Amino acid sequence: GKTIYIEVERESNKGNQDRDAKWRNFFQFAGGQMYIFCENKKAQRAIIREVNAALGSNLDQANVQLCDLSKINDDFLTTTGDIWTSARQDG
Repeated sequence: GKTIYIEVERESNKGNQDRDAKWRNFFQFAGGQMYIFCENKKAQRAIIREVNAALGSNLDQANVQLCDLSKINDDFLTTTGDIWTSARQDG
C-alpha cells in the first residue's frame, strides 16, 4: 500500500542536464526515499557517485536503493530475496 517513486537510468550521454539539481529534486520530491534502476554495474557506480555528490549533507537523510538490472535473475532473487543490488539507509 506504499507508493514509491523510481528513476530509471541508462548508460548514455545526458547532454546539458543539471544532474545535481535532478538528484536534489528527486530527493525532495520522494521525501528522501530514492529508488533507482540502472542497466548495468558501470551505470550504477556512476549514479552512486552523482547522488552522493549532489545530496551532500542531505545524504544522511536519504534512503537510496539501486537495482542493477544486469544482475537480476532467478538465482539472485532466490539468494537475496530482493531486487536491490546496492542500498544506503538513512542515518
